[in-house]
Amino acid sequence: MKSKTVDQRVDALMNTLPYLHKSPGGVAGFRERLRTALQEVAAEARASRQPVPERPQPEPPYHGEAFLAALMNFELSRRQARKPMTSCGREALYRKIAEWNNEAMATQALEESTANGWQGVFVPRSTNGNGRPSRVDISLAATRELLAESEAERNANAR
Repeated sequence: MKSKTVDQRVDALMNTLPYLHKSPGGVAGFRERLRTALQEVAAEARASRQPVPERPQPEPPYHGEAFLAALMNFELSRRQARKPMTSCGREALYRKIAEWNNEAMATQALEESTANGWQGVFVPRSTNGNGRPSRVDISLAATRELLAESEAERNANAR
């Protein structure tokens, strides 16, 4: 027996609406037929549903003991906050951390995010306690800038 489509079932039921008082069972019969039709549609939908394939768990970018402990604590804090990491979010986090090319910085960022209850992980900043970069960071940045300029001058003079 060929099963009716959802539209055919709805049409058949809707055609009986004007004649509810004459249909077998009246309103109660109509409700029962509607309930049965909806249950059949739901059963067919469940039967035809394809399972969503599981994504493989990505590998963390670093494997040091301190990094893995910080990562485990970060994920635990996310689960306790009822905002667990999805596999897509985990992949994005690993890509972001891998771009830093520094396991110690990644570990520090994870620990800072865990301590502050943050959902995300950010490049750690050295501060002097009042939220501003310390003078050492400023002087390091200035030194790097001067070194880059002098390197560019040397390259220009060598040509």
